[in-house]
Amino acid sequence: MTLALREGMIDATVLAGEGEGFLSQGITVSDPEAVGSFGKSRFVVSPTVAEFNRTIRTDHQKIGVVATPCQALALAKMRAQTVTTAGGGIEKLGLVIGLFCGWALSWRELTAVLKEKMDLAAITGMDIPPAVIIPSKCILKMRRSGFHSMRSLLASGKPVVRAAI
Repeated sequence: MTLALREGMIDATVLAGEGEGFLSQGITVSDPEAVGSFGKSRFVVSPTVAEFNRTIRTDHQKIGVVATPCQALALAKMRAQTVTTAGGGIEKLGLVIGLFCGWALSWRELTAVLKEKMDLAAITGMDIPPAVIIPSKCILKMRRSGFHSMRSLLASGKPVVRAAI
């Protein structure tokens, strides 16, 4: 997205930002130098499409979005609707960069488990493989209801989440 902003392909990008207590939030960025500060794994779904819908009501004309597969599909369906000819704003979508979606966990359940193991304020990031161990059985319970491909990622039964402190 940094390059797309610099080259003028887009004039704003919708990214996942970190809210309070690991609750993700959608954020719109128009400064190419600021994009890199949002590049990390969130492990919970960010309201990216909602932020895109807010951004289309601004002066931005060419908007890029970093999206999970389900978010990219939602944007594609919005673009395919005949209502868009009435100026619904989807015509401002200029670029979509798709991410691999493997860890769309429930924010409430993830933070509850992490609170049992450590102070959330001490966590600087999360990654795979684990340092602070959360068993894969726990992870499966945290997956969001519409997300079913996670089982293959956890087939080994080994712990998979690490919280960096």
